[in-house]
Amino acid sequence: MRAVPRACSDCGRPTRNGSKCEEHAGRHYKHPVACRVCGVRGPKSYCAEHDPILGPKTEAERLEQQPWRAGYRDPDYHRERAAARKRAGGCCERCGRSDLKLECDHIVPLSTAKSIEDIHRLNKRENLRFLCLMCHSAKTRRKNLS
Repeated sequence: MRAVPRACSDCGRPTRNGSKCEEHAGRHYKHPVACRVCGVRGPKSYCAEHDPILGPKTEAERLEQQPWRAGYRDPDYHRERAAARKRAGGCCERCGRSDLKLECDHIVPLSTAKSIEDIHRLNKRENLRFLCLMCHSAKTRRKNLS
């Protein structure tokens, strides 16, 4: 009795020994989809050219839309961050845990800044604290819910 050939899970063509035809055997994504704008098939809903999040934007355009991102490039931020890390002493400043990775948190978020002066003010040591992954994600969740 002869085995019935299986169909490729991507295109439906018959395969010799697996679930993928020869053309689709080397691909790492499961189900290719078409770009919503141009129809090019790929692993995501948008191709690299039409991705609304990444898109073909330049760094200047990205900073124009989100000016607070420049705060992370400020040399003073890195100096103040190092001082805040030393103050924390390797422990979360909220719960005291030292077994989890620590992340730098702005108490008043940089996204509230309206000008460069605000960014410099928010990057001061008094506004920075180091939280463990659990405390930082809990704070972020609370902020996003409200």
